[in-house]
Amino acid sequence: MSNDAHIDDPDGALIDLSAPPDAPADATGAAAPQPAAEEPAPDQTPQPAPKPEQPFLPQAQQRAAAPTHEARATPRYRARWRTEVTLNAQTTHYGHLKDISIEGAAVLMEHNIKSAQSVTLFIEIPSEHAQHPAHILQVECRVIDTIYEGESAFFRTSLSFRRFVPTDDRTFLDNHLKNHCMPLG
Repeated sequence: MSNDAHIDDPDGALIDLSAPPDAPADATGAAAPQPAAEEPAPDQTPQPAPKPEQPFLPQAQQRAAAPTHEARATPRYRARWRTEVTLNAQTTHYGHLKDISIEGAAVLMEHNIKSAQSVTLFIEIPSEHAQHPAHILQVECRVIDTIYEGESAFFRTSLSFRRFVPTDDRTFLDNHLKNHCMPLG
């Protein structure tokens, strides 16, 4: 062997081990010099690959794939309090809360009220003591959305609170949630 980067071929030629296996060789078996990679001209900057006009995943899958975080400004609390939802001061549906915040609530009911624009929500907050009656909140709400929840077999209606009647009940709810309920997430 003549040096570390070459070995003797059985035919007596030297083989260059430092060259890639597919590099062309000269007559002595040494690798032929490779041309240098072309660099862009000084006045041309490399351009990034164009972005596709449409995302690959449908929007629903993009939202599902995105990291989840709570976008609400106020914390939500789990509560299973009984509710009464009144539409147009005539039709009443009964259900219970799934969760609640000072800004709104998710109510589980047997009826789909998605077509309603606004409703009156009555929430029965159980008393801490058996000798005291439950506190009933009355809240004017805007219907955000209603979807069917297969695992619970109920329609979940998302409500945004517009106005508490009386207005002091907003403070009552805020204090009760902070002092007696466990926040979600």
